[in-house]
Amino acid sequence: MCASGVVYANYKSAIDTFEGGVGIRTVPGYSENASAGIFCTYPAEFLTKTGQFFSEFSRSFHAGTIHPPVS
Repeated sequence: MCASGVVYANYKSAIDTFEGGVGIRTVPGYSENASAGIFCTYPAEFLTKTGQFFSEFSRSFHAGTIHPPVS
C-alpha cells in the first residue's frame, strides 16, 4: 500500500490532467479517460461471471502467496 501511495502522490497532477480536472477519478466504462486501471485489475468482458470471479480470485491469491506483503 505504501508504494501505491508514493506512485499516486508522484503522478497526482498527471492523473488530474488526464481525467479532466482536480479530484475526478473514474473507472473504465464510465469515462474514456478512466485512470482506475492504474491501481487495480478488471476481468475480461468475454468471461462468464464465474470465470471473472475465479480470474480475480486467482490473481489476488497468487499475488498474496508468491509476493507476500513485507512487514
